[in-house]
Amino acid sequence: AVSGTTKSDYAQIDLVLPAWYVPGAAISVRVRAKWSTTLLTASSKVDVVAKVAADGSLGSDICTTAAQQVTTSFAWYSFTVTPTGRVAGETLTLRVGLLGNDTGGTVNTIGSISAIKVTLAAA
Repeated sequence: AVSGTTKSDYAQIDLVLPAWYVPGAAISVRVRAKWSTTLLTASSKVDVVAKVAADGSLGSDICTTAAQQVTTSFAWYSFTVTPTGRVAGETLTLRVGLLGNDTGGTVNTIGSISAIKVTLAAA
């Protein structure tokens, strides 16, 4: 719960692009999220960070969509991952976060994610 503070909660998954992935084909991440009963005073957002995992390290963020404001009803939020240079067998690390800022407030609300979907389009 967030009340009077800034708090971020994250989940992280590794996604291996499948053998049938066509290099350069569109990659999107959709997150179904909401904040419980009331939005926070400053912001109530969801965000996706996508990085290429290679040789034990992570590259820079290749998600081109900024964090999005979330409502109090479940809805889908879409994020685009830059497909340039992506190839089958490559591992992407996806970090999905709920970013709450209730600075100056007393809302004490909870964010929820009910689903995450990754879509790989044909080139």
